[in-house]
Amino acid sequence: MSIKSSNINQIVFLLFVVVLVSCNKYKPDPLKDELSYLVGTWKWDSTFHRYNWCTGSVVEETIFPSEYSNNFSLVFEEDGCLLFYANDSVLDKSGLTIDTYFKEDGVENVSFYLNGDENKQFFMVGTETSSNVSKFPYEEYDSGCEYYFNYFSKE
Repeated sequence: MSIKSSNINQIVFLLFVVVLVSCNKYKPDPLKDELSYLVGTWKWDSTFHRYNWCTGSVVEETIFPSEYSNNFSLVFEEDGCLLFYANDSVLDKSGLTIDTYFKEDGVENVSFYLNGDENKQFFMVGTETSSNVSKFPYEEYDSGCEYYFNYFSKE
């Protein structure tokens, strides 16, 4: 029994289609209903920085965009993608998986997993126009006994 070349090509093609269809690709959660307020551009206003608290000589400062050459922003897309910008350059693009959302006393609290990774959480706490954002542009807790609170407002 011989197998023709066209039959082999058909079998390879069918196997390719089966593998392609069976792959479970990550798909972000769309930002709809109560999370639709996030869609759009959020500009970095300032970051409160507190450090040396482990040594007892606490230093506090507020970092403003005007002090740096980088203007940071976040762009939330309806399809659940989040773009991180410095000036006009995209630093990263991540898909969002909704972890938790609740609203209490007018404060929106939302946490996401970036690209579905439970080890990469991203938080926003605030109102529909102004929020404290975790991990961008500064990590909230860094080495050296310090922490940051990043504030963004919606354009």
